[in-house]
Amino acid sequence: MRTLENRIVLSSQKTAYLVRQLRDHFGDAWVTGYEPLIEQMANHPKNRHVLAAAVKCGACTSPLIALEFLGDLEFVPRILSGTIIIPPAVFSELGGRGLPDWLSLRALTQPIDGRIAGASLGNGETEALSLSLEVSAKYVLLDDRAARRFAMSLQIKVLGTLGLLVRAKRSGLVGAIRPKLDTLRALPFHIASALYRDVLLCFAFSR
Repeated sequence: MRTLENRIVLSSQKTAYLVRQLRDHFGDAWVTGYEPLIEQMANHPKNRHVLAAAVKCGACTSPLIALEFLGDLEFVPRILSGTIIIPPAVFSELGGRGLPDWLSLRALTQPIDGRIAGASLGNGETEALSLSLEVSAKYVLLDDRAARRFAMSLQIKVLGTLGLLVRAKRSGLVGAIRPKLDTLRALPFHIASALYRDVLLCFAFSR
């Protein structure tokens, strides 16, 4: 609302009307209950509400969001070689703000694959998978279980937050990994107990 009033210069009455219309027509996409998370976010103070909302709703961007929260986002281009691209829906989930130099926004140039369109995934997952097929991406970054399974059914290799952390640890880019896992578990970020143990076992002598 502040952006609508201060940057787009709408009156408070017009802003309130627009918000009501958005709630009425896009209620399923309206994120609430994220306010208590804002102070826990470690990114730029002006963008913490965006990150908190994304964490709360489990957006498709969760690998990028989680690593930004942990202060490890800068390691992504060092873990993954080549160009890292995101589609418009993922860009929107990131708050539509400026991107790091190593992250590139790319629009889809082909229609959404019919198999993906019928999979009942979120907009971010749908566009990410479609773009992955379109450009023959080496990996797609996903944490959502259903989206990961569907990606694998399309023969698309998947990496999630934990996979990126494990690679960063093996490359010597991060120190102890257990505190990072515990930090994620304290958020609305599900890590199965078995997976948590498996990751720790990979680094049993350097937690």
